Amino acid sequence: MDDDVLEQLAAVTRLQSLSLSSPEHDVTGLGMLHLTRLTGLTHLSIDGYYEEGWAKGALDEFEDCRIKLTSEASPPDVWQQLRDLCRRNIDCLEKLLEEQEALGALQQLQRIELLVKIDQYDNARMALRQGSFQSLRMDLGYGQEMYRVVKPQVVREVIEGVEQLDQQLKRREPAAAIKPKLQGLQERLGDLATLMSDMAK
Repeated sequence: MDDDVLEQLAAVTRLQSLSLSSPEHDVTGLGMLHLTRLTGLTHLSIDGYYEEGWAKGALDEFEDCRIKLTSEASPPDVWQQLRDLCRRNIDCLEKLLEEQEALGALQQLQRIELLVKIDQYDNARMALRQGSFQSLRMDLGYGQEMYRVVKPQVVREVIEGVEQLDQQLKRREPAAAIKPKLQGLQERLGDLATLMSDMAK
């Protein structure tokens, strides 16, 4: 039993109960991610999985490398439980993010928040220093056109907020301490994203 088999099983969308065994521990987080397509599951058991790539404590509730998920909800939510679990696996997290067509600055913040939750502070800092935020800094750097539609104070708050967030990540502050800064940046970036969209029209 390996990830390829799980991908094939995920196509059988009417499955309600599934018990799997992987004596060689060939099932990874990415393989489990395939099974989140089975939205009708009320019971899932996976005996044996690859233990690398999981956040610290993510699998503590499961003994002997055996994952058991059940649901009494209507509609069943085993697939959601599994997806939440997969979000604590770095490979799954990267896969989920890759599937998004475009990762804007707001989505970048969401990625940073998820990386912080699984103690990937160095990756979170890297995400803050490249990609969408690199483009955002360039947009803000154009100055003349941007300052005609965005208050200078808002621009300063975004730039300073990014710098402060970077320092929090450098100090490896807990997720609870970082969350308010992320939320504040999300609000400001939401305003900027709307303005930038209007300017592009």
